Amino acid sequence: MHEIKVNGQVKKKKKLAEIKDLKEIAYDGLEAKGPSYAGICSDKGIRVRSIKGKSIQNLGGGVTPTPENPIEIESFEMTKFESLGRNIIGDFFNDRLGTFYRCVPSVDATGAIVMEVTGHDPYICEIANKGIKYDGNRGRLYKIPDGATGIYCKSFDGSITTNLVTFYDETKVSLNFFSLPVDGERYVGIPSEARYISIRIGKSDGVAGQTYKDRIMVSFSPIKEWIPPFYSEMAAKLTLRSLPDGTCDEYLGDGKILRRVAHVVINGTETIGYSTSGKRFEVKGFPNQAQTNRTNAFCNRLDPDESPIAGFNKDNTICGYQRNETVYIIMRQFENVGDFKNWITNHPIVYEYQLAEPVIETIDPILIETKAPYGYCTNDSKIDTEIEYEILANCDYAADIIDIKKRLASVEKALLE
Repeated sequence: MHEIKVNGQVKKKKKLAEIKDLKEIAYDGLEAKGPSYAGICSDKGIRVRSIKGKSIQNLGGGVTPTPENPIEIESFEMTKFESLGRNIIGDFFNDRLGTFYRCVPSVDATGAIVMEVTGHDPYICEIANKGIKYDGNRGRLYKIPDGATGIYCKSFDGSITTNLVTFYDETKVSLNFFSLPVDGERYVGIPSEARYISIRIGKSDGVAGQTYKDRIMVSFSPIKEWIPPFYSEMAAKLTLRSLPDGTCDEYLGDGKILRRVAHVVINGTETIGYSTSGKRFEVKGFPNQAQTNRTNAFCNRLDPDESPIAGFNKDNTICGYQRNETVYIIMRQFENVGDFKNWITNHPIVYEYQLAEPVIETIDPILIETKAPYGYCTNDSKIDTEIEYEILANCDYAADIIDIKKRLASVEKALLE
């Protein structure tokens, strides 16, 4: 007797002839969400379908900004996506290799690590004791994907076996380092506060004048078979902003950005006038955006206010954006443009506000190169936000997917009759 479930419910039980080749194809329409992705991939890559959610974290922290003590505004800013295969040391030998000691390292065409030893205890990259801040001389820093619980390592040729992992927290300060088992099955558990790792590869009993070569694999999942290292990097200049109430920009996929928040930086290079009657500085020359929603805004140095002309806050410092092209600023300590410009040159004012009507911007679609059967990709923004990924199917599997779907549909139909 066999069971067939349709929409999660058992519809009918029936004795069936042998069902052959009804294997699941993992490449068909797989989706994932999170700031990073680690899981099944194809050789066709990953499309970023959407980026949404609040992009500014801990905005203001409940503290009122002042001219001399600004509040940092942190936006989701991405300049590249990195993609690693299941063997994450694919980027081990780039310009962030950092240090190597008593050896000359390289990698051969198969992805194996080669160490030409010049002295005792040679190793590549560096560990960090607890409390040490990460620096670029310690080798590449890998972001730990969501859901990962352990680090696995395997020496396939048994030549290079003194390998270590260092865990770092969100601020990139070391939590400590640990020795990695090299059988691919045992693992080092990831501390709950860890967000990054770095790897050191070495040969403690190395002999000067000898050359050691080994296929070393490091992964966030158990290791059984050798998978050559892989790394790709994709440039994608993208900034998403949000306001304290959750109003935010969104990447809609296929190169479309929905802008709900506008951004202005005033640094003294603008055309600035002064109104003696209103006792306000008028900073002009900004793009003519749609009518703004002045009740939803944020400034890093001055208090936003719905009506900047009608009232003053307790410090008599108010910032408002009004009439599209002009920012109005009231600062009682200055009464002429020269003094105000001298101050603002060294104290840039950042002003973010909601557009009354969102606008669409176009960029190149975000398509990330990956390698089957497992991929890991992340972005370089310091702000984590929700990203929806779409795993693209291999063309080689397209015919199989269609055929299997047809046969499954036929079997389900027969069972329900």
